[in-house]
Amino acid sequence: MLKIILKDIKTFFKDKTVLFWALIFPVFLTLLLGNALMSIFPTTDNMNNFFSDIKIEYVSDGDRILTESFEEFLSTIEKEMDISYTKSENIESSIEKIKNQEISIAVEIDSNNLFNITKSRQSKSELAENLIKIFVEKFNVVQTVSTKGNQAFIEEVLEELYNNKNYIEVTSLNREKRDTSAMDYFGIVNVFSLVFLMIPNILPLFSAEVKEGLLGRIRISGISKTKYLISKFISLSILLSIVALTMLIFNILVFDVFVGNSLVHIILLLLSTVILVCAIGALIIAKFSKLDEGIGLIESLVPVAMFLGGGILPILDFTGDAGLNAIGKYTPLFVQNKAAFGLINGGNYNVITEAFRYNFSLAIILMILAVIIFNRKE
Repeated sequence: MLKIILKDIKTFFKDKTVLFWALIFPVFLTLLLGNALMSIFPTTDNMNNFFSDIKIEYVSDGDRILTESFEEFLSTIEKEMDISYTKSENIESSIEKIKNQEISIAVEIDSNNLFNITKSRQSKSELAENLIKIFVEKFNVVQTVSTKGNQAFIEEVLEELYNNKNYIEVTSLNREKRDTSAMDYFGIVNVFSLVFLMIPNILPLFSAEVKEGLLGRIRISGISKTKYLISKFISLSILLSIVALTMLIFNILVFDVFVGNSLVHIILLLLSTVILVCAIGALIIAKFSKLDEGIGLIESLVPVAMFLGGGILPILDFTGDAGLNAIGKYTPLFVQNKAAFGLINGGNYNVITEAFRYNFSLAIILMILAVIIFNRKE
């Protein structure tokens, strides 16, 4: 068994194509996605960039106090969040600008002090709408109290609302260093994705053995089919572990990817993922006499698993498709990502335990199937 494992490792490091997909491509993918999708990961450092493309236009026929208060509110969010606003001549021209995607939201305050909001269907327009709703609710409270309440109570409410009294204490778990950025997200996700992507790239190394009469060579060597298959599983596990751990450490050191307070648990999760993926690889070796067919099947399934698991976009955060979400949350890559970020962002060790159970249980089942299928081959 040891000779088989050493031979496989030697073959791997001689193949330049496999080394490219194992070490160079993931770096490129992390850089590409981490920079291209930065805007969907607002952090404390780039929050203003996230909001800067929100543009509000308003027209007011309401009373003076309401209009002045609304303008003061808009001035505040422009200063604090870099959300721009402009007073419009008429609401019709503002609505046309929304249709042409020149602005995000148009607000008309009519003579009855009613807010009429027209918006685009973008998520940032929803944010602008909610900010305006908060202003309206706050203004209504102040106006109601000022007309119906006693003077002492009015002064107390105004003091609490406007004099920066803070009755909320916020605890952010595992955020002592920074918020999760796009580079942090893809720096982790791409390591787990890499494990799945490497299987169709490593398996061709074994194609020559299959074509040369694998079962006949096993009989001649005197090694059992089970030992041979286990040796291939071990070879795959060693190779993928080297690649995955190298990529993880590289991302941490070079891209400054944040992995939370428990690097050890992330590494253990990654190794359990390797074991699961290598069990899939062993099943492919056992099932397909023509290994190219099995590799083709894996190549068609891996992109789907990456998409559903959040390897390309954090899809479960952005899609409203309940059916797609229901499918995605049981896919292998999503289980790994959920566990990793549950630990990194929230210190949740329960999801890590669940992922371990998922990985090891599925790996054992797949290995048993692989051994049974392989031993039945003539």
